[in-house]
Amino acid sequence: MASLNLVDVIRDGLAAERRPRDPKLYCSGDLIGSLRHAQLKVAGAPRLESDFVSEIRLRTGTLWHDYIAELLVGRGATFMQEVRLSDWLPEGWGGRADHLIWDSEARCFDLWDVKTVKGEGLAWVSDSVKDEHLWQGSAYWHALRVGQFPMRKTFNILYLPITDAGHGDPIVQECKPLPKEKLWGVMESRWAATEAYLDALTANYINGQPVVDYVNDKLAPPMERIQKLYKNGDKYELKLVPHWSTRFCPFPDELCDCNTQGTTKVGEWLMQDEWTYSPRKGYEDTHADLKPR
Repeated sequence: MASLNLVDVIRDGLAAERRPRDPKLYCSGDLIGSLRHAQLKVAGAPRLESDFVSEIRLRTGTLWHDYIAELLVGRGATFMQEVRLSDWLPEGWGGRADHLIWDSEARCFDLWDVKTVKGEGLAWVSDSVKDEHLWQGSAYWHALRVGQFPMRKTFNILYLPITDAGHGDPIVQECKPLPKEKLWGVMESRWAATEAYLDALTANYINGQPVVDYVNDKLAPPMERIQKLYKNGDKYELKLVPHWSTRFCPFPDELCDCNTQGTTKVGEWLMQDEWTYSPRKGYEDTHADLKPR
């Protein structure tokens, strides 16, 4: 056999495992994230070259799912892995539950979703689950109920650290599912917006070949910035900052430029017997959603 570059072997293997275009939205990333990203993904819009390290991390998560399954088999547990839920979710949506573990005493299934995180990321989930994970797990739980699985009234998110940052052991968050009506309403709305976008796609012909124009008036705007408070001496400055997910925008700027968003101060809170808000000139119409405690 000719000499092989092992890096190239790994890179080619990861590339071969990338999901092809899928005409569905997924609970794992499309529920409360960027609707623009979700629409472009379903349309098969061109993406930036995938980051090698990100793909390694994704593969690491998959390996952990398989290893957990091996451990459960060794314990003699009754469980299901990677349970396909598309048939029980609203139209246009898909997803797979990581692990359903049978509790023989309670006669019900425990839903577990495993998230691999950097060690320093445990500090952000020590008190509560991330919103996107709560929505994802809730959608899975309700889908399983639609499928007539006997379920415990809560589900679990396991945050498994893959680096050592001195934040201790893995964290399990037991979660109460969000109301089904709220979830299904958002899912139906986002799928309707995605269908409208897909229906509005047009193609121009260049040298006899169709070239899709992925930007139209049905494409959702980039992810809006969020408000954050920053202490500055005896006052707190209120700023609009990019949502964390914009750092990982997978599309070129001509399709989505959310990764170019900056930070803008919109006002400040001063203590004058009580906290008093003063908007910055030009931002009087921006409501202050956050207040110092």
